Amino acid sequence: MYKNKVSIQLDTEAGLTQLRVSKDGKSVTATEMEKNPPGHYAMVKARECALGTEGFSSGKKYWEVEVAGNRKWTLGVVAEMVRNGGGLDLEQENTVWTIGQSEKNIQANLAEPLDITYHEFPRKIGVYLDYDTRAISFFIANNKSFLHTFTECKFTEKVYPCFHTSHVNKMLKICPLESPAKDS
Repeated sequence: MYKNKVSIQLDTEAGLTQLRVSKDGKSVTATEMEKNPPGHYAMVKARECALGTEGFSSGKKYWEVEVAGNRKWTLGVVAEMVRNGGGLDLEQENTVWTIGQSEKNIQANLAEPLDITYHEFPRKIGVYLDYDTRAISFFIANNKSFLHTFTECKFTEKVYPCFHTSHVNKMLKICPLESPAKDS
């Protein structure tokens, strides 16, 4: 997995209204409070997201995102049509493959959200895309525990890394490329 680690750069020119991408393209923060209806978790229809500048259409890719202290985030990949058309829409199948956290809940963002069981709050999330086998997996990177895998994804075009937060002043930060610490 680590040998497939890629450097993600966020699009700083996307004209986002509720999110601010850092000048170096490595982090994103919410600029205003988002009004989510009660019972909704980390994803709502037509939500704004920051996207990676590079899309992927083959191979295996891995990246990590620091989420420590942020209790309202969404991470994953979206199809190129989402990049070209604006917001996320869960009702449009086969375009969005994300998980998200809202307060104490982590869910796979599907038309019917799926609760994910975990045992400690994540500080870093690992995202592993295997475009050729049509799968995307998520891990708590700080303890290497599995969260969720989307299988049989119907990728028909490039997919782009996707980042969203609605926790004001709490950033999502793309971790630098480095090898994992070796056990001694």
